[in-house]
Amino acid sequence: MTFINLIVLHIEPNNRSIKFMLPVAVAIASMGLLFMALLGNWFGPAGANSDVFCEAFAPGLIKQPANTWSNLAFIFVGLLIGWQQRQGQYGANSNPFSRTLFYPTFFACLVVLLGPGSMAMHASTAHIGGFFDVLSMYLIASFMLSYALKRLLGWAPRQFSICFSVVLAICIAVHFGPVTHVFGIESILLIFASYIVLASAIELYFVLIKKTGASAFMAFAFIGAFILAFIIWNLSLTGNPWCNPNTWVQGHGAWHILNAVSLYFIYRYYLSEHKELTV
Repeated sequence: MTFINLIVLHIEPNNRSIKFMLPVAVAIASMGLLFMALLGNWFGPAGANSDVFCEAFAPGLIKQPANTWSNLAFIFVGLLIGWQQRQGQYGANSNPFSRTLFYPTFFACLVVLLGPGSMAMHASTAHIGGFFDVLSMYLIASFMLSYALKRLLGWAPRQFSICFSVVLAICIAVHFGPVTHVFGIESILLIFASYIVLASAIELYFVLIKKTGASAFMAFAFIGAFILAFIIWNLSLTGNPWCNPNTWVQGHGAWHILNAVSLYFIYRYYLSEHKELTV
């Protein structure tokens, strides 16, 4: 069954298990491919990303152990979302996350993919591994912005899918484009942050003005966790005050864990919405 099929299906007792089994399958397949790539040296020469994220270069298959294994938090949260969806938890409200298979299942799979995506960079420290890291970030940012616009503009699933594809394509175009910095900020970081900020602004509009019944606590918990993660991320970069290359307690690892927590908050926020919206 493909995601196209999932778009048009509604929750039924005999197909709810897909919400958990598909993220499980994505986790197994992506982690399997990751380790095949590491063992086969598919990512290319190590070292391209070893001088930015503080942790000392380690011998062996996993070059940055703390920054690599902290990404298991994304896999855990993605599978937790899938499991809770399978069990029907938090599904009493009327919103696309409680009334369809597609949106929560797609979101759970994207959260799972953040794990091996980021691991690809930190385990290999190779240039190609770095692309898979930012690609996983682009995927989740594209979902958040497209899902916010879908509800704001009353879009159907087809329009959501088109928007998601366009937003993702813009991210990739910027990634490979000639402009590497804008106002002194890396263009790939700027476009990711811009999408997250725009999506968050729309969600705050829903909470404070449109009154969709969504949880303000979960919305602000997401924003707060993300801002805290971003602060720690900056302070822990190589050469910054919280950088200690030779410890397992890495600030960039904390960035991973806090971002995983923030994605769980945004998931609970999506589920808390209670208003008749276009599915």
